[in-house]
Amino acid sequence: MEKVLKALKKVEEEADEIERSSKDKASELVRKAEEDAKRLECELEGKAKVIGERLVAEKMDAARRESDRIRAETEKTAAEMEKKAKKNLEKSVNEVVDAVVRRMRIPS
Repeated sequence: MEKVLKALKKVEEEADEIERSSKDKASELVRKAEEDAKRLECELEGKAKVIGERLVAEKMDAARRESDRIRAETEKTAAEMEKKAKKNLEKSVNEVVDAVVRRMRIPS
């Protein structure tokens, strides 16, 4: 019976050692998985930042091109309006001069 008790005690000690070892291994695996997850998270954040910056740059470039197009169109319209205004001013001046000349010719 004593041999059986010694054998059982030895088996129990071995089981405790196996349990400790498996807990240590499990802890190590969890730690490693957490490190890998953190590393992947950092990589993804970096990639997302690069993609976000590229999208912002593309949007800014598109907005700049649209702004340039609108500015050019506005300048063209302003030049046309200025040309019309000068033409209308010249026409008005000619009409005033003609009216003054006509009044001067009429004897009183």
